[in-house]
Amino acid sequence: MTGRNRRVDEWLAVVRGFTTRHTTAEIVDRASELRVPAVPVGNGATITELEHLRARAVSLADPTGSFTMPRRPWRIDREEPPAVRPAPPLGGDTGEFEPRPGRRSTPGHAGLPLEGVRVLDMSNWWAAPATAQLLACLGADVIKVESTRRPDGSRFNTVGMDPAALPERGWERSPIYSTVNTNKRGLTLDLTQERGREVMKQLVARSDVVLENFTPRVLGQLGFTWHVIRHVNPRAILVRMPAFGLDGPWRDNPGFAQ
Repeated sequence: MTGRNRRVDEWLAVVRGFTTRHTTAEIVDRASELRVPAVPVGNGATITELEHLRARAVSLADPTGSFTMPRRPWRIDREEPPAVRPAPPLGGDTGEFEPRPGRRSTPGHAGLPLEGVRVLDMSNWWAAPATAQLLACLGADVIKVESTRRPDGSRFNTVGMDPAALPERGWERSPIYSTVNTNKRGLTLDLTQERGREVMKQLVARSDVVLENFTPRVLGQLGFTWHVIRHVNPRAILVRMPAFGLDGPWRDNPGFAQ
């Protein structure tokens, strides 16, 4: 970061020299081919017109028809989100919520709410690891699975540090990695090898939740589609958090951070 800031004028000249010769669409398409995370920069007037958001019907009219709003940002089993209803008047009936029966703590022990739940965390970088970390803070046993061939990239995101000058075991020193991976156990597996896949299936069979944020094609390439996971453990929940969802023109584009 320090080095980039010292040479920012030189860097911006290179960037502008390239971007002024190409349209936004050309740059995004080329970046997608090279697996470089990139999207058009939207604003209040253009964001609802982006092709990916239109294809996924992300925007809808609010119940009063006076403005455009995003739909619910998650789906369960590809269901269509429920119709948006107006908020009840202040002081009005908000309906009742019946909590779902769950695991109980040991009598006399004030345990955390997710004690006894096991989460298999295959995710990388930021948003999905932070999700698994929240579950760990609530008492879940979270096992983070990585590969020594392709470890979580945030391990090497050391803001202000020269990667060539990292201290011993530098892959354990990234503040970004540490921030979203506390309270987890760690395990490395090579899922390109049969033995690694066998161990992974044993973990899936003993877990309640499997969480991942690869681009959609990766899980299938590793041999762990939803059908495989459901066969190994019919009660497991699979949480998928690709940057741009499971369908649409940007489906296979990578993305990072929030």
